[in-house]
Amino acid sequence: MVRKRLALARVSPILLQQFRGDDMSFAQLSAFTVSDDHERQVTVWNSLPSWNRDPHSIRRALTEEMIPATDKRVQFIGGLEAYEEAGGQVQRELFDERNAGYAMDVALIEKLVAEKLETAAATVRAEGWKWVECSATAPAGYHAMKRHYPEALPLSEEDQAALDAAQAEYDELAELIESGMADDEAEAKLSDVEKRIDTLNARSEAYSAEALEQAGTFVFLDYYGRLAIERGFVKPGEVEAAGDENEDGEGSPSASGAAKPKAPSISHSAALIEDLTAHKTAALRIELANNPDVALVASRDAAQRGLPVQFGAERIAVVVDARTLGAVDEERRKLQEPFRLQ
Repeated sequence: MVRKRLALARVSPILLQQFRGDDMSFAQLSAFTVSDDHERQVTVWNSLPSWNRDPHSIRRALTEEMIPATDKRVQFIGGLEAYEEAGGQVQRELFDERNAGYAMDVALIEKLVAEKLETAAATVRAEGWKWVECSATAPAGYHAMKRHYPEALPLSEEDQAALDAAQAEYDELAELIESGMADDEAEAKLSDVEKRIDTLNARSEAYSAEALEQAGTFVFLDYYGRLAIERGFVKPGEVEAAGDENEDGEGSPSASGAAKPKAPSISHSAALIEDLTAHKTAALRIELANNPDVALVASRDAAQRGLPVQFGAERIAVVVDARTLGAVDEERRKLQEPFRLQ
């Protein structure tokens, strides 16, 4: 209580006068205690519109240059405790118990994040990748890059036996925890068993020497602030492996050094082609019936080619092919041009 009263006393006298004059609520006044900068406090109060001066908006405006304890970067380095141990200054809000505080030194946070990422990257570099890049955010567009995947390897009899035993132990501990019969150390044991399983599973696959020579790895923070290591990506423009080409030679480099793209092919089922043809024929019949002049030209063109022409009592139906369609379109343009001019 004393600390809260002292924090209120550090609010700008101008804002305290607003509170005494009933122009500001106690909740609004309390929100200003997140900052000790009087000039900043007054600037925020005057810049916010009267309809948007709620405590949350005030806090957000005052802390836009701070990093909250809930930020994924703070969580990644070990929380505000690790940040304070590195010499960082923390601003805590006494009137908002849900927030543990704010980191004031953004540069220090970035430095600590970069150091921890670099430590993880050093282990990845030892695997022999062509390159390893670190980033506090996911690289833009990396999912669209060409990628190599690990190849399956058979486990030795010893490793397979250890994996089976670890999996059985994991299932047993998980069942005890789910039934509520586990002791206090069950969670820690389960975590250790899970790490053993991951280590053994990692031995069941490996990247080829060709992939290590051509590809690299991204080390970054994911959306939830967890360490993410994505391996096997090939940067655009880099030479790809000859093994990626087809055995029949498709995709091989041309004389100019560029790979010839394979022409795309589209294939449909016979039922779909038949259905589409029926719709096309019906549309042509309706169009020609509504345009007698064009239909006569089409029938004349079809007759010259020896195609069958059918005349009905009320409508004209013409069996046409691609060449006849071209003649119909040309004649339609000729007939419509005078009307456009008029």
